[in-house]
Amino acid sequence: MPLSRIEQDHAAYANNLKKLPGLCYHFRQMMPRGKRIAAIRAGERGFYETTHDQKEYTDTDAAQLVIFMNDRLQVASHVQRAMVAGALFGFHVPSADPDHPHNQDAFNALSTEVA
Repeated sequence: MPLSRIEQDHAAYANNLKKLPGLCYHFRQMMPRGKRIAAIRAGERGFYETTHDQKEYTDTDAAQLVIFMNDRLQVASHVQRAMVAGALFGFHVPSADPDHPHNQDAFNALSTEVA
């Protein structure tokens, strides 16, 4: 008997969570200064404001701080992209899997060159 849609979503959710860290950080460029750095918790929808961003930081400063904090947590860029997808659309979606092609660095470098 094939799995129901709910069972498929639950299986994808559990599979994706096994590959993700508990926490990572994300730079939200369109937010006002002081609210651009957000935390993402694996398995939870949405973003959590942090106190890491300062109003005097430039966008570059804040983005570099996010990279630094994720490096300290040993969160690779493709994993961070999967966490963002999960926070936005749910951790059951294919793009919340860090192994999904859309999260791979080669794909993102290629899409950046085209843009």
